This record gives sequence, structure tokens and C-alpha cells, in this order.
Amino acid sequence: MNYDQPKKFELPPKMEKILASLSNYYAHQRNTVLQKIVVNSKYTVRENFRYDNWNGGTYGHALYLKMPSTIFQEIVVKVDEYASEIRERINIFANVQNENIAIIFLELLEEDVVSDWREASGQLIHSNAAVRPTDDDHASGLWTPNYLKLFLSHKADYKCETAAFKDAMAEYGVSCFVAHQDIEPTKEWQVEIERALRSMEALAALLTTTFSDSNWTDQEVGAAVGRKVPIIPIKLGIDPYGFIGKIQAVQGNGVEAPDLALKVYNLLWKDPGLKFRLSETLIHRFKTANSYAHANKLMAFVEKLEDIPTHMIDELDEAWKTNRQVSDAREVKNRLPPVLNRLRGLA
Repeated sequence: MNYDQPKKFELPPKMEKILASLSNYYAHQRNTVLQKIVVNSKYTVRENFRYDNWNGGTYGHALYLKMPSTIFQEIVVKVDEYASEIRERINIFANVQNENIAIIFLELLEEDVVSDWREASGQLIHSNAAVRPTDDDHASGLWTPNYLKLFLSHKADYKCETAAFKDAMAEYGVSCFVAHQDIEPTKEWQVEIERALRSMEALAALLTTTFSDSNWTDQEVGAAVGRKVPIIPIKLGIDPYGFIGKIQAVQGNGVEAPDLALKVYNLLWKDPGLKFRLSETLIHRFKTANSYAHANKLMAFVEKLEDIPTHMIDELDEAWKTNRQVSDAREVKNRLPPVLNRLRGLA
């Protein structure tokens, strides 16, 4: 064997035919949700994502399925369940010796890609640009680049506390949009709020006693409900009502901004649809940690990372090598190396 030549895998080149067969299978099963995922997704395969040396060795690939927001919003609460079902079915259809799909990542589509079999399926849904972040949204300064986008719906009389909460969330790599703080006086404020609502990835409603008196707060919550992004009610005088009446609120009364931020950040991690994005933003924030204490605080979440792509593992390693606030932090010194080994399958 010539070890200088890269290994040629059999499974990845078959993926288009496998997905076409899978679409037909789900159509026969009348499972339109799973068929829509398969039909509307743009896929990429990351070869040799994981290797298992048991029984002669098996190469596990990672499959990325990126879909329009209209589909993603529909499946977000069951994203892990659907990914597991599709992975299991693909491996049955593929039946390739010593190769399989080890993990599937279901993500939002960045651009539309249509092929003949997808169009012919009758299930193709074109993405709606009105609910996807655009280049203008990112370039406008509404959000901090590479951070998770959290819209804060609040009354103006709570703006000082909201600003403190925003600063505390930034420690975790979460960018908060606060209208009274983030909109320049010269800009059309309603347009900017609408842009933030289009591009947000989650919303926190700061439920003060005057929350419902506003002409805008209920509409902001309604926009989040309509887009099906995660919503976190924060109880600061009143209970959740209306669209979010069934969602359990975070108690915010008497809670300092750093402690409230930690509560909200933990809740964001419980949403399956945000898990991959939070992994990305956490790693970026870890790389840019500005103190030993900051790196140590983030380390508690770094330890929870699992099933992330190789390039993200490499970014963690890069943080260790290039940022002394990370490498010299006492907790990180002891706890990061085992995490890197586990993520690489060496532990």
C-alpha cells in the first residue's frame, strides 16, 4: 500500500443516489417532514470524521444537511431525533463495508441549491429570504460578528439593567440587540428593529410590570413566535402571557446581571436547534478570552462540547496555543487537554 496516497472512500460519492432513494422511502412512508429535510437540504460530507478500529476498522463520515429556514424552524425541537433517524436509514441504504455516516448535522441553509430530483419530488420549498440573515444584517453593526444573536425585548424604563445584562451575555459569545442602545439616532429606528428581528437567533423577553404597555414588545415576541426561534421569558414583575404563556420563565427579580446571564445561557444550551451554533460561538469566545477568570468560566461549557467537526476542535487547540489568557488559566491547564483528546476520539 502506498501510504502517501489519500484513502479513497466509497460512501461519499454515492450520497446523491442514497438521498434520492431516501426521499422515495419517506414518500412511501408518508413522512413528509423527513422527506422535506432530505429533499430541500444542501449536503456536504466530511470524510473520516471519526475512526473506530474495532473489527478491522470503520471510517465514520460526518454529513452536513443545510436546509431553508422554513424547514429548520419546523424541525428545530426534534433536530437530534430527526438527525438520528436519517443517519440510521442512510447507513442501511448505503451498506458500505468499513464505512458509515457517524453523525449528521442539521443546519440552516446559506444559499438555495436545487437539483432535478428534488424539484421532481413535489416537496421542494424555496427558502424565504425575509426570515434569513442577509449580508446587510451582518454589516450593519446590529450584531457582534461570530456571536449568537439574542434580541432583548424590553421597555425603555429598564434600559440600564438591560445594558448590564447585555454586557454579561457578551462574556459567553452572545450578542444582544438592545434597541435604545444599539440604534443610532440618525437611523430609522423601526427599520433597524425589523432587521434585528429578521436576523435574531433567539429572543429574551424582559417581563417588567410595564412590558405589555408598549406598542412594540408584544409585536417583537410575536415575530419570534412566527419565526419559531427560541424564546426565554425573564420574570421581572409579571408572568409570561399570551403567545408565551406556557413557557416557564426565568426568575430575574433581585438577580444580578452576571447571574441572570448564566441562567439564560444555560437555557439556550438546552435548545437542540442552537447547540451547534452555541458550540461555534463558545469556541470563538474562548479563543478571545480576555482574562484567566474569563477562560476558566468558559471552560465549564467547553467541557460539555461533543460531536463537533475537526476544524472546531483545531480552533480549541489554537486557543490553547495562541492566547496566554487561555493557556495559563489554572482550570484550563488541567481540564482542556482531556477534552481535546475526548473530542478527537483518543480518550
